[in-house]
Amino acid sequence: MLVKKSNEKIFTEPLPPRAATDTTVPAPGRLEKYCTELMIYHKDMKAYTEQKANVFVVILGQCSSEVKNKLVNNVGFEALKDSDDVVGLLKMLKEMAFSTSGVQHPYGALQNVLRRLTAVNQGPSESVSNYHKRFLATTKVVEAQWGQFYPVKLTTGAG
Repeated sequence: MLVKKSNEKIFTEPLPPRAATDTTVPAPGRLEKYCTELMIYHKDMKAYTEQKANVFVVILGQCSSEVKNKLVNNVGFEALKDSDDVVGLLKMLKEMAFSTSGVQHPYGALQNVLRRLTAVNQGPSESVSNYHKRFLATTKVVEAQWGQFYPVKLTTGAG
């Protein structure tokens, strides 16, 4: 989910037992239940942190030397690297891949990305859900560079 949807997993630490309020488990077993839940919580957190670091290394390892050099020269890269921020790394790579700043005139770049967005078609053997995901990904790229993409008249109710 971290790579697919750019969502960090949120772990909630179990609450310590309260003698008067927790009636689901008999009094002697409350502390044992809490200790077990706490142990599972810490084990899951450790495994997630290790896997997150591994994913960061794998993604970075797939980059060419030119891309790695651009990443290293980017201002926020060291902070991403120190915290193994996979979501931040993917965002930085996406910005680098689709950035048009300094390459061509802004209106020409806007026209190209809008043409790319409106030309998204479903392939002959592509499922509707894959087509939808591809369309949303292209829309995210356009919106990351140019802001919200929607007809103004439609959103204001004017017609």
